[in-house]
Amino acid sequence: MRDPARIQRIISILEHIWTRAPDMRLGQLVWLLVARGHPEVTHRDCRIWHIEDDELEDGLMREAMQPQLSNETKEK
Repeated sequence: MRDPARIQRIISILEHIWTRAPDMRLGQLVWLLVARGHPEVTHRDCRIWHIEDDELEDGLMREAMQPQLSNETKEK
């Protein structure tokens, strides 16, 4: 089992980084942090680059209301 304490550690680090670039959308920030370790990836390869924060927040809230987290995705 993964250490649950990692969640708060990672969120705190993300908060620290994001406050230094507040005009960046969350999706862009996450993509940038992931892509730095994978230079073959471009923003065209990842839909998260274009998602507005309010859209992402709505999705997070919908997921938070679910009784269980699913790893299934829905294609649009």
